[in-house]
Amino acid sequence: MPEERRYRVMVVEDETIILNHLISKIQELPLPLEVSAFAANGEDAFDLIRQSPPDILFTDVRMPVMNGLQLAEKIYEEYPDILMVIISGYEEFEYAQQAIRYHVSDYLLKPVNLEKLLTTTEKLCRKLSERFYQTTKEKIHLALSGSLPQEKDNCLELFSVLLIKTGNLYTKESEALAYGHTGAFWEASLVSPWLTNYFSASQSWWLEEIKEFSYHALVVEGSCPLLRKDLFQYLNSPDAFHPLPVSLCEYPKLVSLAQMRSSLYQLYDSVASCLIPFFSQEWLFQPTAVHSVPPRMDSIFERFLLRIKSGQVEQLEKDWKSLLMQWRKDKLTQQEFLDQIRSLFIFLAGHNACTASEHEIMTAIQSLFASCLTETEFYQHLFKLILEWVIEPLSEGHSGMELYQKIKQYIEKHLEQPLTVEALAEAFHFSASYISRVFKKYGKQSPIQYLIQMRMCKAAQLMDAHPEMDIKIIAELVGYQDQHYFSRYFKQYYKTAPSEYKQKQPNN
Repeated sequence: MPEERRYRVMVVEDETIILNHLISKIQELPLPLEVSAFAANGEDAFDLIRQSPPDILFTDVRMPVMNGLQLAEKIYEEYPDILMVIISGYEEFEYAQQAIRYHVSDYLLKPVNLEKLLTTTEKLCRKLSERFYQTTKEKIHLALSGSLPQEKDNCLELFSVLLIKTGNLYTKESEALAYGHTGAFWEASLVSPWLTNYFSASQSWWLEEIKEFSYHALVVEGSCPLLRKDLFQYLNSPDAFHPLPVSLCEYPKLVSLAQMRSSLYQLYDSVASCLIPFFSQEWLFQPTAVHSVPPRMDSIFERFLLRIKSGQVEQLEKDWKSLLMQWRKDKLTQQEFLDQIRSLFIFLAGHNACTASEHEIMTAIQSLFASCLTETEFYQHLFKLILEWVIEPLSEGHSGMELYQKIKQYIEKHLEQPLTVEALAEAFHFSASYISRVFKKYGKQSPIQYLIQMRMCKAAQLMDAHPEMDIKIIAELVGYQDQHYFSRYFKQYYKTAPSEYKQKQPNN
């Protein structure tokens, strides 16, 4: 914990007894105040201010050489950050009016009442604390963004820096897919209220969204040795009520504003190399830490290639599942995972055993890291992609036609249901893009076009067999709750409205 921030006070009073009495009262107050200087007139006081400006000034009005109001005017012009309190033994309104012009904070009458003095100084301490917080917040924002002018790095305080990373690592292309998850996390986890309760009033903290939306920097005044572990425990407790994983990486020593940006980029690098996807973790940054690169699995690559070349589809599926589960068990970092799967697919593509390009594969996997909330969901979707890229092309002519026939039958049996390509993908455990591609290859039309065709044929059959049946009922029987929507498709398909079609039938 940092030492309590104290504020320097100057007292200006020409009567020694009153001066000493006021200094004594100020020093006895239960506030972080210290009388750093005093003077008997405004001129001497201003000379001292030039040497070391105080935070708060108490000054009598009537003094020789330079009175309190003249002093207030000079301070207002040259040192506007000093908070001033006018003290006078004369209850004259004109003093108060003049004092307001110089932005004097308060006006006390002699003899100074202790309760009134406490109320005034408490208000001044709050104002100084708020000013420090806001001024430092602006400097921290500039420091983190690399925009802090050198002359503004005059903050003597040192800070703890902790990087909070929500979710997995995202590329710029996949950021949008994770935005909703991350926004929901910050809304639900109540990090700011927790931090407010965690820190005492004497220790300030700042939470800054930085670089990309999934990173936040937590900057704390002074040291706080238990913060990282306590915050991590909270974020993984039921009170945080959000499944998104969180990584916390703390810089190992206190930094100044000038050092803040460089320390932050070291934390970025640490997160990029250590983050395990779908897994919450916390660690103290170690500058010398070297992460080993997992060896290439050449024997596994060769076995996969052999399975592909020999058409051992069932065994290849088992091998894939076994490999993915092993990676999951070993808790590969995200970078290690991407390196391994890139190497594998480059190897397979080099032997004409993979239908997708490296860019297509990496883009799809990065999208899964962004859109999936759980590890289980990620591996389920990844295995569907692997089926497309490697396993299905093994016997494209046979398995593709078989899948097409199954999709056709499924559509024909579920005409009344609200079918979509996504629903078909879920039913057959392939991606929507693959379902569409296979269906178009063998059916020469999209699944939805075929669905509409079958619905219109079924509707015509119902009209032929049951001319008395209401059109609205027929629409519902073939999957349309909106009769007008149904009529529009029917007219496009048969070049006539449903009502006209019924009238043309022989039974009518």
